[in-house]
Amino acid sequence: MGLWPSPLLMPFLLNAIKWLGAGKKGRIGINPNLKSVHDLLTQQKVVCEISALTDNLSIYCCQSYSDTEAKKIHEFVSEGGGLVIGGQNPQPVWDQHLGAIYGDR
Repeated sequence: MGLWPSPLLMPFLLNAIKWLGAGKKGRIGINPNLKSVHDLLTQQKVVCEISALTDNLSIYCCQSYSDTEAKKIHEFVSEGGGLVIGGQNPQPVWDQHLGAIYGDR
């Protein structure tokens, strides 16, 4: 599962949402692929909803995005929206044979 979404990251996630939402009264949207993040936030009494990125959100949480979504995300952030992106490398560095690449000979 990795660290995203993990209860271990809850203090960080709550702080990020608090910081991004400072002075804003808008909604918090959670990408549909991150239902577990929605569940964790709801357990912490954070009002949020599973949603695609829309103009009426003040904060959006997602795991990653495609090239087609990049423009919409850029516009959202440029207009003052808060963005939380979490993810992990699908093949961690420790799984690679770095010794063979860098000459551990």
